[in-house]
Amino acid sequence: MPKPIVWKNPNKQDLTTGNVTFDRANKAIMRFQCVGDTQVGFSVRAYNDTTMPNGDPTKPGHLQDFDLKYFPEMPGDVRAFVRSEARDKSLMVHQFFHYRGQRKVIHGYLIVRDNVVIRGFCTSGRAKSYMVLDAVAPYVANVAEGEAIPYDRYR
Repeated sequence: MPKPIVWKNPNKQDLTTGNVTFDRANKAIMRFQCVGDTQVGFSVRAYNDTTMPNGDPTKPGHLQDFDLKYFPEMPGDVRAFVRSEARDKSLMVHQFFHYRGQRKVIHGYLIVRDNVVIRGFCTSGRAKSYMVLDAVAPYVANVAEGEAIPYDRYR
């Protein structure tokens, strides 16, 4: 079971990642679909899922393409990994970031299926970004304290 959230006050999660800017911006890390101050998390449907929510049929890949539009900044290799893993079964994609002025600083992505992180992508390649991803992983999946996340080296 993912780690329960401990609240610093009614509007702020008690979370220390080692990245002060991220910590200040973060209100809460959520496990399910969300759009937050430091996180976007959405389910990406399987490529072979061809039934729309209203029951109408659609071509393979159409629903997956729709879901991936929530991640316009996602690098091509991360997108290719998500597509290959979500061929027959959906998964969750979580993007973690903060803003520095008007610029969005993306720390990376955690790809989760059945409450297990199947891959992490630290797209900045910076140590503080790895610290952010390691700190938030227990809130979005079943990750034991100190458990290693399978990362793809990015830069």
